[in-house]
Amino acid sequence: MGLPADTAFNLVWDFSNFQWYMVPFLLVVIYMISKEVQKENWSAILAAIAFWLMDWVNELWNAVIYHFKGAPFWSTPGVPIAPGVYAPNSSLVILVGLNIEITFMFLMMGFVSTKMFKGTIQEELRISDSAEQKLYRRKRITNRILIILSMAALCVIVEIILNLIGILVWEWNGAGSQPNLWSISNPILIYIIGYLPFWGMSALIYDMKKRWLQVVIVGTMSIIVIIAFVTMAFLGWLAPPII
Repeated sequence: MGLPADTAFNLVWDFSNFQWYMVPFLLVVIYMISKEVQKENWSAILAAIAFWLMDWVNELWNAVIYHFKGAPFWSTPGVPIAPGVYAPNSSLVILVGLNIEITFMFLMMGFVSTKMFKGTIQEELRISDSAEQKLYRRKRITNRILIILSMAALCVIVEIILNLIGILVWEWNGAGSQPNLWSISNPILIYIIGYLPFWGMSALIYDMKKRWLQVVIVGTMSIIVIIAFVTMAFLGWLAPPII
């Protein structure tokens, strides 16, 4: 019997399970983006994209680990219906640990993150009184720290629940041949690698003073992810052979 990841890998880029609900799902994402464009809130858009790209970075290295080690840190094989047997539950599995619902969720979460950030660097710079400006800055930074730490922890809790349900499987949990690096009993890497950088990157981009720097960083991240994805796909690391 193969690993759950083998089931997930065999579903990668298989459109036979695609469902119509993804169309309104896409419209929700477009609506969220259009609202920020309408307000010319470019910092929110760039921060949300940065948040989303951070997940793509994680998903790509997880797929590479599966290719070389035979076991990813996490996989999305579907719904468990019997020991070692899973029924597909996603419209499209994109990578061994990523489906289309998850990637839309992380993009939405990126926009949600910006709604939790109180105050902006632009408002802070408009305050003329130095004492008031320092107080504003202190509140803004405190808000960022609290949101980053607490929301990353909440994400870990949600991931643990998904793992307990059985639809998000951890392979490096000490139960098999892999060491205990990613599990309920050892969630530190899930917190530090899995979610803390997402929220931190969103806050970093959102609070940058220079628009050009925001664009350069997010643009560079996008290029790196695209090149990595195309290269790994060409090498056959991400999906079963099509032919």
